[in-house]
Amino acid sequence: MNHHTHLLEGTYNELLVTLSFLIAITAAYASFGLANRVKISRAKFIQFWLISGAFTLGIGIWSMHFIAMLAFHLPVDVSYNLWFVLLSILGAITGCYIGLYLIHKQKKSIKALITAGSFMGAGIVFMHYLGMMAMEPIMISYDSFIVFLSILIAVAASNTALWLGFYSKLNEGKLTVFAKVICSIMGIAIAGMHYTGMQAASFSGMSMFEHSNGFALNPIYLSVVIVFFIVCLFTAVFLTIFMDRRVQKQEVLKWAFFESALDAILVIDEKRHVLSLNYAAETLFSLKASDVIGSNVVKLLPFYESSSLQDGRTEHSLLISNREVTVEITVMAVGIEETVEYMLYIRNMTQEREAEKTLIEAKNRYENLFYSSPLAIMVHREEEVVSVNDAMIQLLGVTEDQLVGKSLYDFFSSEQVPDIKKGLKAVKDRKDEPRSPLAQLKMFNALGKELFLEVKSTLIQINGETLFQTVTRDVTEQKKAQESLQYMAFHDMLTDLPNRSMFSSIVEKSIDSAAASGKKLHFLFLDLDRFKQVNDTLGHHAGDQLMLQVVDRMKSCIRNQDVLSRFGGDEFLVLLHDRTDEEVKKICQSLNECLSTPFVVLSRDVYLGVSIGVSLFPKDGKILEVLVRHADLAMYEVKKQGRNHYLFYQKEMQVHTTRRMRIEDGLRKAFELGEMELHYQPKVNIQSGHIVGVEALIRWTHAEMGVISPAEFIPIAEETGVIVTLTKWVLKKACHQNKYWQLQGLPPLKMSVNISSVDFGTTDFVDYVLGVLREVELESRYLELEITESVTMKHVEQTIEKLQILKDAGVFISIDDFGSGYSSFSYIQKLPIHTLKIDRSFIKDLDPNTTEVSIVRAIITLAKSLQLSVVAEGVEEVEQVELLHKEKCDEVQGYYFSKPISAEEFYEKFHKIEEKMEFVH
Repeated sequence: MNHHTHLLEGTYNELLVTLSFLIAITAAYASFGLANRVKISRAKFIQFWLISGAFTLGIGIWSMHFIAMLAFHLPVDVSYNLWFVLLSILGAITGCYIGLYLIHKQKKSIKALITAGSFMGAGIVFMHYLGMMAMEPIMISYDSFIVFLSILIAVAASNTALWLGFYSKLNEGKLTVFAKVICSIMGIAIAGMHYTGMQAASFSGMSMFEHSNGFALNPIYLSVVIVFFIVCLFTAVFLTIFMDRRVQKQEVLKWAFFESALDAILVIDEKRHVLSLNYAAETLFSLKASDVIGSNVVKLLPFYESSSLQDGRTEHSLLISNREVTVEITVMAVGIEETVEYMLYIRNMTQEREAEKTLIEAKNRYENLFYSSPLAIMVHREEEVVSVNDAMIQLLGVTEDQLVGKSLYDFFSSEQVPDIKKGLKAVKDRKDEPRSPLAQLKMFNALGKELFLEVKSTLIQINGETLFQTVTRDVTEQKKAQESLQYMAFHDMLTDLPNRSMFSSIVEKSIDSAAASGKKLHFLFLDLDRFKQVNDTLGHHAGDQLMLQVVDRMKSCIRNQDVLSRFGGDEFLVLLHDRTDEEVKKICQSLNECLSTPFVVLSRDVYLGVSIGVSLFPKDGKILEVLVRHADLAMYEVKKQGRNHYLFYQKEMQVHTTRRMRIEDGLRKAFELGEMELHYQPKVNIQSGHIVGVEALIRWTHAEMGVISPAEFIPIAEETGVIVTLTKWVLKKACHQNKYWQLQGLPPLKMSVNISSVDFGTTDFVDYVLGVLREVELESRYLELEITESVTMKHVEQTIEKLQILKDAGVFISIDDFGSGYSSFSYIQKLPIHTLKIDRSFIKDLDPNTTEVSIVRAIITLAKSLQLSVVAEGVEEVEQVELLHKEKCDEVQGYYFSKPISAEEFYEKFHKIEEKMEFVH
């Protein structure tokens, strides 16, 4: 029939649409709160919250649906079939209940979530479309695709709600800002499902004859009733949740106390069945609560099989996991309604009892150590003596009764008591520090013997009281030995005069005093004439007797306040206070006269003399070192002039002598002060133009004298023997530098080091060279030793033997300054060498028209005939390089390529130096 097939166009009331969304969001919020109630409620309340939750969610979703239906206005009057309305409510509640029940009862899994969500979604879909059927007099047709889409939305929204409520960490007891946003999105999705379903529907009117005869509800009346019951229902639900939260808070606090207790707690009933236990109990008994709940407590505490449960505290031993545990159990009976439960507080006392046992053992050990210790030990309350061991009794020479209860201070002088009190206070102040400082004390024991003691006090606890424990060591003998050593350290053993160290200390104070008062000091440097000959002739014993007589005579010539010091074997220093030059001259004359009078030694007359040099403070110097040096210079001038006289220091004396002495003295300190350094001069292969080696040349920059030429200090070093130390230093440093250049990427070079005759004459020279190569890990072929012809002429056989060992080891040997000596062809032929180095005197004036060319040519010819390489040093002009190139010289060295430069500069200029060969034609 055509009269009922016309389509009806509907419109929405925006206010009611908004309200439907708010109801959906509120329902989502309610789902969070209910989910938390279901998760944390006790078992007997779970079902209540499942039903309440299903009812609340169902009514909420249903209310959203019908409010949205009321928001939809058609051009005909619409009423709602009561039965369909009731069925739709039932469908919503049932779907929500099944979903909540399944999600609570099943293990967490995607399958469980989808199953529960599908049931809840089905309830929502059933409610929606059954509610649509309640509309009268309306006939509805649906777009199947959109209907399917609305079903998906309902299921997805249900799954989301259940996931958020039961699976997600976002819902853990309170609604976070993020969770509120999610609730809003979920509410919008639920409402969106409704409006998607509405979009799927097409409405057409029906004739009055086709109208259902069922009971119809007026929309306005229905909406008022729905809103009223929704408000009441939500008010009741939120009030219930609020009240439950208060109760739950109390339960949580009680449970938190129960679980956080450090002691194990068991709750058992009258039949001794375990009702509950906390985490500490699980840990103590090494089991899970589920393993013992419902079991008899005897399973955990076997001794209760024969004993009754009574209030009180008892201690027992248990065997837990094959280890013995001591526990203290406190039983408390608690009346709950008509039953009695027992709370068992179980404290693990194992560690405490073991600690007590350890403490007793430690106390016994301490007492054994205390009484048997060889060290004297006293325990005291600051001043009052509490106990002493046998060693302390023996040390002080008294009985125990004479010590215990007496004052500690009775055994020390009154001068020491303040220091002792101060020391004990310091120990108290440092009670948290494990170590206390040692103290030195002096006392007299009961027998009157002077004792030197080394004491150390610490704080100890005895029976809860803090006491001092003082350990004492008798260091009397050590102290006397130390004083004796100290005396010997500052006095000459033979003459008992102050030695150099003590004299220096005395002079420092005298100089400070004289500087402040403006007084003068005179220093006399005395050197005995002919004493060494007497000592060598008559022997050291006779020399000692003579020295004692000399000292006695010297003392007779000076005042007591003056200082006489033995400075060396036959050298003395005298410090004269506040004398005039004339007085000093008379003293010097007196010394010359009394020491030139014959001495009698071994019944023989012995004649000596004394040379005296005098320096004056502050005119000749303001420090001891300078004053002694100047007095020494004056004494040497006396020696030059015939001895047994005296001279005052004059500046002219030091022009030559001082420089040599300073060089000699400086050489011994130069290495410590870091004044020595090496410079390197390259050797260039004249054929290839490449640098193939370098010569290490020592340079000395003195802190005061500036740069000192090797030509000046090397001879002095050889005379004094310092050359050996110097050469060893050069050799090691040069090898280290060569190895470092290789590591930096430079091509391997031969490092040349000059060796003196003194070096070559030492017995360990060869071993030292090879030892350095091993230490530096430098191949021997990269080391060349340069020796002069004069070196090879001394001890020929031994020299050849040493050179052969070095050559066999791979070290290159070069004859330096060749041509300046007297080596013959036959002699050179015997030497195990590799290179002849032409003396720079032949290169200096090298010119095609001079005789030097003939000499150089002859040397090169000689070297080639002996299969030796040739190096020309002192090359400064390009013409010299060209001439040497023409004469087939192998290597050249000189200022043309580079002056001797530092290691860093050599590394930087390496390639620039080689470029200079480009100018050679």
